[in-house]
Amino acid sequence: MSEAAGIELPADLRATAVARLFEQTRRWGDGQMPPTIIDLATVQKSDSSALALLLEWQSRARQAGREIIFRNPPDTLKVLASLSQVETLLGWSTNLEENS
Repeated sequence: MSEAAGIELPADLRATAVARLFEQTRRWGDGQMPPTIIDLATVQKSDSSALALLLEWQSRARQAGREIIFRNPPDTLKVLASLSQVETLLGWSTNLEENS
């Protein structure tokens, strides 16, 4: 697992893990500040719920006047973000090769 400011990112970042992480990070924006860097290198499995979680985290960070840098996104998340046209919201290039 990768750790980012107390957040443990599992290798399988799909619905069950996303729900757990969402609960753990609910207080971001309510006095607790989100981390500025989250490394996604350990994530091996992901789906649209993972993408939604990252977008939620970025939204909360921006509301707090911060921005999260998501490093080492797995290809599945990069493709989902590109298909959903939200890669720029996550700070990822529209060119998938540039994010490797």
